[in-house]
Amino acid sequence: MKATSRGRRLAVLAAALTAPVAIGLGGVANAQAATGSAATAPTVSAASTASGAADALKRQLGGSRGVEFAETITDTVVSGSQRGRRTVSRTEGVAQFGDGRVVATDSTDGTTRWISFADRAYGTGALFPTLPAGKDWVVSEDAARPDLTSGSLALDDPAVIKALLATAASKRSGGTHDGIRTTLYQGKITFAGLRKAFPGLRLASGAPLDAARLKAKLSWRLWLGQDQLVRRAWSSWTEPRYKGVTGDVVHVSDTRLTDWGTQARIVSPPEEKVTTPGDVALNYAVNGSTGD
Repeated sequence: MKATSRGRRLAVLAAALTAPVAIGLGGVANAQAATGSAATAPTVSAASTASGAADALKRQLGGSRGVEFAETITDTVVSGSQRGRRTVSRTEGVAQFGDGRVVATDSTDGTTRWISFADRAYGTGALFPTLPAGKDWVVSEDAARPDLTSGSLALDDPAVIKALLATAASKRSGGTHDGIRTTLYQGKITFAGLRKAFPGLRLASGAPLDAARLKAKLSWRLWLGQDQLVRRAWSSWTEPRYKGVTGDVVHVSDTRLTDWGTQARIVSPPEEKVTTPGDVALNYAVNGSTGD
């Protein structure tokens, strides 16, 4: 089975203890999940909606507050000898904004907690079963920039939100999320289109973004509140087999963003409680996901 988000993070840690990026949504992803009545054609221009949502996100990122997130990623093998095998991983936490970007995240990925900043990240929990006496955290200074993603979608990048909504094929009532009535937009976009909006695009699976994958289409859904902020994001795409996986894999990511504007003051653990990677052994058997 291909690596889950948890598994991918363990693999990276083995090499450089690179901290994972926090992301967001609760509830098991369901490719058939949809709320509201039958889809109807948009009644406002896609350009107007896209610009409004991008501007709303920019305003949030420019402040010093944040948003809570919870994400479920479901990976299902749909061909080959492992057909039907499914892996589910979950992450939840809070992101802090500043200077037009995410400056820090505090998240729990399975049984491990991560606090990430632009230049360092701290981990604690079942991944690190043996720490020196008096130490509770492991620090890595070779850490990924903290961000807010859902699968392969950068939800903290206004250009990505704008690019998605520009390809909206329909909209309808999205029901209530985070106590806010929403409108559900949905469509499809190629990974080439995503990369044009976000040159730093990486696949959540860790596979190379080669020519075949750039042509692949990702189905997406965004639930926007009346304030044009994303309250829920869903995406799905089929990835060709790679890295020992014996079949194609369908990736489904379902993310909920709640409490936009929440007070978020993420700080580093006390220095005296922190140790370095050379002083720890990783527990690769840590159970942060489920499969069947």
